[in-house]
This record gives sequence, C-alpha cells and structure tokens, in this order.
Amino acid sequence: MKNIQQLEWGPEVRYYESKLWYYIHGQARDHFPEWKPQFPKHTVVVDTVTGEKDITLHVMRPRCMKNMPLKEMEPNFYKDFRGWAYDLKTCQAVIALCDEKMVYRRIFLIDLMWLVNYSKKDIDCLFFNKIMYYPTDKEQAMQYQKVANVCFEKKNINPGRYWESSWRDLECEEFLKEQCHNERMDQKMAEASKRTWSILGMGKFETDQTPIESEERKIPRWSKMMDGIKEWREWWINEGRHKRKEILAQRAEERKQKYRERRYRKR
Repeated sequence: MKNIQQLEWGPEVRYYESKLWYYIHGQARDHFPEWKPQFPKHTVVVDTVTGEKDITLHVMRPRCMKNMPLKEMEPNFYKDFRGWAYDLKTCQAVIALCDEKMVYRRIFLIDLMWLVNYSKKDIDCLFFNKIMYYPTDKEQAMQYQKVANVCFEKKNINPGRYWESSWRDLECEEFLKEQCHNERMDQKMAEASKRTWSILGMGKFETDQTPIESEERKIPRWSKMMDGIKEWREWWINEGRHKRKEILAQRAEERKQKYRERRYRKR
C-alpha cells in the first residue's frame, strides 16, 4: 500500500474508484491511523556454514467470519423477469422486472452470494438468460454468472435444501480447532496478566510454591501503562497507594531503628 503511485483516475483506476485510492494513500502516508495492519515478529536463524539467514515470520491468525449472513431475497421473481445486467457505476448486478400492469422495478445485488437465496425456478431463469455487461466489466459480471451456473448445476443450492457436502464436517472440525485455539490464548493471557499484576504488587496469588521474601516485600508503584485498565485503577485508588505508603513508612522506621542501634553500639 505504501508503494501506490497512481492517484488519478485513468485506464487502471476509474473515476469512481479514485476516492478509495486517495483514502488508501492517506492511510499509508499517516501510518494507518484508522486501519490496524499487522507487523509480525520474526525469528532469524543464521546457518553457521553458509552464513545464510532463514527468516520466519510469526503471523497471527486473522479474525474472519465463519458463517456469512445472507440477505433475505425476494423469491419467485421469474414470472416478471425481463433481464439482468452489471451496473458500471454502482458495481453491482441489477435484475429488471416488469409485471402485467407494466410496473417496472429493479432488484440490486451487491454481493454475488445473495444469489443462493433464490428459488430453483429463479436460478433456472438466471442461468438461461445470461447477464449483460460492458466488455470492460466482463470479469466482475462473470462472477455473478458463475454463481448462478453452480447453483443450476448442483440443483440443490437453494433455500430450504440441506447441502449434501463434506463442507459440513469440515466446518465443524474448523470450529473445534478455533475453540481450542481461543481457550489456549485465553489461558496464556490470564497467565501473562497474573505475572504482570504480581510484578506491580497487586496482591497475592494462590500458588503451591513457598512465598519469596523479595516478592512479598515489593513496593506497589503507579504504572502509566496499566492506568487505562479499570480494575487496576480501582485497586490503586482503594488499596494500592495506601499499601505503598504503609510499606514506605515501615521501611523508613526500620532505617531509623538501625541508625539508633548503630549509635548505641558506638557509645
């Protein structure tokens, strides 16, 4: 995205797409204030013989939608069907309808997957009456036509039919993998939070190990990084700052007591 050179509309970028190009270029110029790109960590392993570097990027799994919600479409329009075409300006397919009273209306298809919500007769109508388009928009328009062709050839991709496919088993397997991954990530986050709170002196945690004296005597301190966390802020206001004052006063008293002992020994 940082290497975008063409900002004006032309043969490669159309006029109604130029705003998107300006937006992408502005995001790259300002270091992505609204978009949050991923900057993965990497591990470098150097071969001791050849000296070549083997770089491995640790990319986090993307957050994506597993089950895509489909819009409820108007069924059984085949009786009033007149044709369908790809709109150059809006970048969507348009189905033209006209009833017996000569009332014209249109159905706009922004997402090509909305076609699977039509009835079998509607799919047959879209299959035998091919979509119309300009030569420059052939690639985009044929995506709509390919979905209609697949629905026609399979004969069971329409509302009210359960798809007899191995994708159901695969979807269940992927769901279980995602659930196990989320549980592991939650456990790691809980352990990291526990260690962080322990370092900052936020109370004691139940463990099977013998308490460490240095950890027990650690003075709680205010952290600008943790100030945005509501629980930590409430703990600091109600307990943490008072605990810090008590420990500091106790240590000051211990220092005074040691000083008195040293003076007494000198006498």
